[in-house]
Amino acid sequence: MPQLSLYIDQDTLDKVTARARSENVSVSKLVTSILSRDLADTWSPEFLATYGSIQDPTFVVPDQLDPSLDVPREEW
Repeated sequence: MPQLSLYIDQDTLDKVTARARSENVSVSKLVTSILSRDLADTWSPEFLATYGSIQDPTFVVPDQLDPSLDVPREEW
């Protein structure tokens, strides 16, 4: 498995170490977990929590268009 070296300040290291200890995992596993979550191609829970939070009567689901109005695709 590849290894990564980095430089961080003492305060950050203390926080990482304390959190790893509280979650009963190694610092390596904790940092891997945080990076994997942060770099994932998904929407954050905080963003998803905003869904439906706007109370504006102009935001409505548009009527569905009649599919027969579609232009036929060209044949290749």
